[in-house]
Amino acid sequence: TVSEGSAMGNTIQSTEKRTATNSSTAISMGGNVMQKVLINKNAVTMNGQPLPPMMADMSKDMAKTLGTFIEVAYLNNPETKLTGIENINGNEVYVITQKGKMVTITSYYDAKTGLKIKEVQLINMGGRTQNQEATFSDYKEFNGVKFATKKSGSMAGQKLNFTLKDAKVNEGVSDQDFK
Repeated sequence: TVSEGSAMGNTIQSTEKRTATNSSTAISMGGNVMQKVLINKNAVTMNGQPLPPMMADMSKDMAKTLGTFIEVAYLNNPETKLTGIENINGNEVYVITQKGKMVTITSYYDAKTGLKIKEVQLINMGGRTQNQEATFSDYKEFNGVKFATKKSGSMAGQKLNFTLKDAKVNEGVSDQDFK
């Protein structure tokens, strides 16, 4: 998928590619890649560097999100649980939580449509907790799969709104994308 947003007067582009065993996310500003995160079952690298040893648990937690879609990873992880049914903006939602040692991901799915409307990542490092929240809306179909075309959240303290520009399913991904 390719999404765009803006911050500080610059266009930010997020390009995400996933397979059953790899994930790549590149964040670009002004056409230059500022951050690239690669995840596979063995490691997480950021800008070509492995995460430090003190973050080994984070690498293991993030490896549990691998799959063509994170929902596939949920199905393959016994630590993923239906933790409740809540009400968000008048809609009943299912709350699914994947608890990890450093990263816990909670996803909220509309009970009527089954579509994800919110995701919260709780990151616990060295006794400090960081909360990252994203909301999803305006779903459209690409190659028979529905993708949220609007994603709102924050990055480095900046509120960001991303718009999906392109989504491809089962095309345009090679092993080279994960190196």
